[in-house]
Amino acid sequence: MRPILLTIFLLFVGFIVSLFIRSGAWKSVTVTESDLGPYAMIYKEYSGPYHKILATIQEVETWAKTESLGCSQSFGEYLDDPNVVEHERLRSRGGCLVAQIPASLPSGFLSQIIPRRHYVVGEFSGSPALGPLKVYGKMTNYLEANRLKIAAPVIEIYNVKSETDVVTQYLFPVE
Repeated sequence: MRPILLTIFLLFVGFIVSLFIRSGAWKSVTVTESDLGPYAMIYKEYSGPYHKILATIQEVETWAKTESLGCSQSFGEYLDDPNVVEHERLRSRGGCLVAQIPASLPSGFLSQIIPRRHYVVGEFSGSPALGPLKVYGKMTNYLEANRLKIAAPVIEIYNVKSETDVVTQYLFPVE
């Protein structure tokens, strides 16, 4: 009985260590301030838990690629504070950053240009799913320590280099 329990325990520990390594949980977050933009965006609106926006982003990415617009950077713009708004009612936008907005878009697709502005920028090369746990706390501490206020919705820009290599920039627009 004891060898079976030891084997189960070791498999469990191995699984946890593997998950930790593959997700990039051990990677650090860098925080800087920078003037960035303008950003030309094609997107769809999404309502619901933020962690379920991926299908919306992928729909816009697929369309942009079929139209030869490219989509090396996708994004999520998060309009509501999940600590205040019920998760099923959270509003966001997901899509692609493009060089130029095309003259016509499919039904349900929207566009906007976000002008150049000042941001506190967090950069993390681990899984974007870890952002709420690893990045947002560090960003909040930075904002408080420097007495900065968020002036507009947070934007996450996903730079997908390969299936296992994603660098996410967390843009907190500040006053």
